[in-house]
Amino acid sequence: MNNKLHTILWLFVVLVCTAAGQARAQATYNRWEAKPVIRPKPPTAAQRGVQTMQAKIRQDSLNQLQALRRDSLRIVASGAAMSLLQRGIGQRIKENHILSEDNRYYDYLRRTIHYPTQALRAQVEGKITMRLTINTTGQVNNLEELENTIPASAAGRAEMVRQVVVALRQLRFEAGPVTTEVLTFAYKFL
Repeated sequence: MNNKLHTILWLFVVLVCTAAGQARAQATYNRWEAKPVIRPKPPTAAQRGVQTMQAKIRQDSLNQLQALRRDSLRIVASGAAMSLLQRGIGQRIKENHILSEDNRYYDYLRRTIHYPTQALRAQVEGKITMRLTINTTGQVNNLEELENTIPASAAGRAEMVRQVVVALRQLRFEAGPVTTEVLTFAYKFL
């Protein structure tokens, strides 16, 4: 019996040692070296102000884009779109050498561009000069604002510029080579 007990004890010791080694190996494998969590500081009033301003700028640009699309659709739906213009109208206007066909351009502007209410109340006047790039099919490809004499802080300034951009984007010219036109729009009290 002593032999049997001795064998059982010996097996027990072997099992305990083996299990201890496996437990140690598992413990080192599962060891996680976590670094302390650093919580971000709440933004300061100045940072919140900057974030709010950036969000407002993004929202304003989205609103302007939506208004531009809405106005473009309104012009097309109302039938205010005009027949094809002859190229060189900007130079003819500058030289005061207007053709009878150019009257369609002025009629189109009268139907599409209106004095914004807030600009009327503030009696804002000024000129907006734009450069149009016209592609070979006669569509306006690009617009660039060259000059704007409307005061930067004037009421209705953004609406005035937006109306000019919408009107110019709708212009269609006769087919021809890629050209540019320079057109000036004047908001004036008569």
